[in-house]
Amino acid sequence: MLTATCLILGFQAEIKNKLFGIWGGIQIVNYSENRSYENEGFVLSDSVLKAVQQTRGITHLQEFAIKPGILKTKESLEGLVLKGVSSTYDFTFIRQYLTDSTIKDGESLIHFQDSSAAPQIILSSYTANRMHLKCGDGCYLYFIDKVPRVRKFKISALYKTALEDFDKTYALVDIRHIQKLNSWKLGQVGGYELFIQPTANADSVATVLNDHVLPAVLYAATLRSLKPQLFDWLDLQNTNELVILIVMSVVAIINIISTLLILILERTRMIGLLKSMGMKNHGLRNIFLYQASFILLRGLLWGNVVGIGLCAIQYYFKLLQLPEETYYISYAPIYFNLWWMLLINLATVLVCIFTLIIPSFLINFIRPVKAISFE
Repeated sequence: MLTATCLILGFQAEIKNKLFGIWGGIQIVNYSENRSYENEGFVLSDSVLKAVQQTRGITHLQEFAIKPGILKTKESLEGLVLKGVSSTYDFTFIRQYLTDSTIKDGESLIHFQDSSAAPQIILSSYTANRMHLKCGDGCYLYFIDKVPRVRKFKISALYKTALEDFDKTYALVDIRHIQKLNSWKLGQVGGYELFIQPTANADSVATVLNDHVLPAVLYAATLRSLKPQLFDWLDLQNTNELVILIVMSVVAIINIISTLLILILERTRMIGLLKSMGMKNHGLRNIFLYQASFILLRGLLWGNVVGIGLCAIQYYFKLLQLPEETYYISYAPIYFNLWWMLLINLATVLVCIFTLIIPSFLINFIRPVKAISFE
């Protein structure tokens, strides 16, 4: 049970960390947003921007804009969505998943300049492999508006998050490219990504922003509301965990009840002798309950040692591998939660001891005369 819980909690935490690292916990977008790969630009005033940053629970804010384009080489072409970012963008997350880079340590993956838009582009390894590109290569992106336009970029880094929808679709560029392509005014953005504290509730923070901070034309949407299918899939893992815990609990209960019944049957003559000497039923029941509880706690101790040991081995050595195309991660992650571990142990003890009370009443039906002659 410990191993299953640590695996499922680890899987959920790892996928959520990826989703939040890519998109933030909350996004501020325009009400006219049509969920397509095009943003309608807006400007957030300095006073509102400051109020958003000071909202409790928010740790970081960064602007973005998206625009679809076509990546073309001599051999082939590929549809792509550019995600424009600015100097406020935190590259900490994406750096964890870089597979190649021409940027030196300590330098920004995109060289933001005051005079013009940076020429760098960060592609996924998936797109680069399909287009036969590598770090340092130049590439052309075409944009089909009223008049087709083309922009040249230089690949500064390749990443692989294993989130298929993101890797197959998005590339990172300087947001000023998108601002110019969309003919936006200075300072217009497609939206803002808000990162919140781990202990903060995204729904509560979004409600505060919508009710007290943002103008009527904008709204704060949680990542769960923007990508419900992924979070529903993660929530489904809770059902799997519950089924596993119930099955294991039933097996544990059957085993401990069988152990108690065997103890009673093996000590039938002793029970009859003690009854003939005047010992009460509840006293005899307590003796066997204490003995069964001792066996239970000893088994629980060894179960914790084995379970935590297996989790520790997987945590440090990652021996159990997973297909990335299915699980969005290359190994089975482990998440140690002390409170969950204590709760599982406590619940196991209470449930097993409670179920032991019923079979212990078998002692009441043992008659001393027959028990003493029992073989």
